[in-house]
Amino acid sequence: MTKARDLATSGPSGGLVLIKPGSVVNGTDNGNGVISFTSASSMSLNDVFTSNYDKYRIIVTYQLSGSFALQMRLRASGTDDSASNYAFNISAVNSDNRHAVVGAGTSFALQFDGSGGYNYYIFDLLNPYLTKNTFINGNIWYDNVTTIFGGCKQTTTSYDGITFFPSGGSLNAVGEVQVYGYKD
Repeated sequence: MTKARDLATSGPSGGLVLIKPGSVVNGTDNGNGVISFTSASSMSLNDVFTSNYDKYRIIVTYQLSGSFALQMRLRASGTDDSASNYAFNISAVNSDNRHAVVGAGTSFALQFDGSGGYNYYIFDLLNPYLTKNTFINGNIWYDNVTTIFGGCKQTTTSYDGITFFPSGGSLNAVGEVQVYGYKD
């Protein structure tokens, strides 16, 4: 019988393979790579990006308690890269209005704000481990808002991890994170 890991590395289109982090900070690995977290100032995954894959799908689900905007930084050897070379664009639509933000800073902004409820993030990171620019592209559903975002980390650093953190206060949420590697 063929294993999922074999399918991801063979065939014309490949497949998603769940990545088990080398270590987790402020979260709990359930043993197979699904990471759960509760209230913390941040949550980090180390050793998830390797030379095995150039592309990664990341899924974050959580129930928010409080109001903040979720942000993400790339990590190298257990240290967040907080240099001002993240560029991003966020476009959001709800039943009342439309928003768009173009920005740059010390992290990827993944949403405008949150005011409670369930939040779902599905996004891809391209080239985080390679020594070239890293690209992000994805969708978020929160507070009856659909958001599309994209961006670029403008550096040639090889990254092996990520950190999620709120725009202010603590990550007052209960949720899960999964990282999948895939090939074309």
